[in-house]
Amino acid sequence: MSETHLIVLWEYARADQRRVLDDISGRLDIIHTEVLSWPGDPVACFGRFYGANLADANGKVSTCGGGPFRLIVVRDNSPVYGLRETSRGLERVNLTLFDLKMRYREWTGGGHKVHTTNSTVEFKRDILLLTGRSAADWENGRPT
Repeated sequence: MSETHLIVLWEYARADQRRVLDDISGRLDIIHTEVLSWPGDPVACFGRFYGANLADANGKVSTCGGGPFRLIVVRDNSPVYGLRETSRGLERVNLTLFDLKMRYREWTGGGHKVHTTNSTVEFKRDILLLTGRSAADWENGRPT
């Protein structure tokens, strides 16, 4: 069964967006991609987006940028789950998305300038926060 996921290139990762998009297209189905901007103060928006998992929203803006970011909605037609060490400890994650995130972080100079969803639960939360549309709205492509 396929899964829908999210890859986000925060502002300072966008210089490598063509390379990332080319790589994704060989691995996953790209449902939609567009450039979005935060609707208000980036520090407050990052704080809401990451919640308790983000200790320093000001630092996030300094390292990732607070300007326009690239949203990429993808479909993984063959999801495989396994354990990976995350910033929250050992977690069961979608291995393809997690490993791509680590690859793209390396390509973009390290740090956390790239975000991916590690599970369908995380996708449901993140897509709603970033677009105001539910995960179900995205299942068959970009909502109208």
